[in-house]
This record gives sequence, structure tokens and C-alpha cells, in this order.
Amino acid sequence: MSSPKQKAKAMTDQTTAAENIRQQHNLKLLTTMGGIAALFALAVATNGAVLFLLIIGALYFLPTICARNNGHHNEGAILVLNLLLGWTLVGWVVAMVWACMKSPVAPQTTAVDPPKTADPRWQDLRA
Repeated sequence: MSSPKQKAKAMTDQTTAAENIRQQHNLKLLTTMGGIAALFALAVATNGAVLFLLIIGALYFLPTICARNNGHHNEGAILVLNLLLGWTLVGWVVAMVWACMKSPVAPQTTAVDPPKTADPRWQDLRA
């Protein structure tokens, strides 16, 4: 059985762990909000030109971003297609469709058991 002191210590440890998680979440939130505020200040200072360029750049590379986030096996090829032909609407659409396609699942290989025959050539393989 655990003593009341051990129970109190366990409760304190759980509270401390929960508080640490809360502080980490708050720090991430503040960092994100600080970045957004800095971008907003930059956009206001340049009459929105930088914000406009950031949005256009993100939209232009959206197929590459999607491929990267989905772990697509042809991520590099999608980046090249997006970079070279993304300025054409057809190239961008092809890159976007390709990025959204699921990666094929590699077939699982299994070991093949040797045939169960009386052939002496297979005796070494069964051991």
C-alpha cells in the first residue's frame, strides 16, 4: 500500500506534468501568434506587398507542400514539375493531382517454403 505522502507526491508529479504540457502549448501558441503578428506588421509596412507575395508563393507551391505533408514517394519529381511547369495552369493542375494521389503500397514479400517432397535435393533447404 502506498502512504498518503506517496499519493500526494504522485498527485503533485501529475499536476506538474500537466502544467508543463500547458506551458509548452502556450509557448507554441505565442510563437505562432508572434509570427503572424510580425507578418502582419511587415504587410502593413509594405502596403501588403510582402503578404501578397507570400500567399501567391504558397499557392504556387501548394502541390509540393501537399506532396511533402503526405509523404509522397515522388515528392522530388512533383517539386520539379511544379517549379518548371507550375506557371502554366495545366502543369500546376497535373502536379496537384499527382501530389494528391496515394503512394502505391509495396507488395509484401513472404518466404516460400520448399515443396514437401521426398526429393533429396530439398533436404538441405528444409533444415
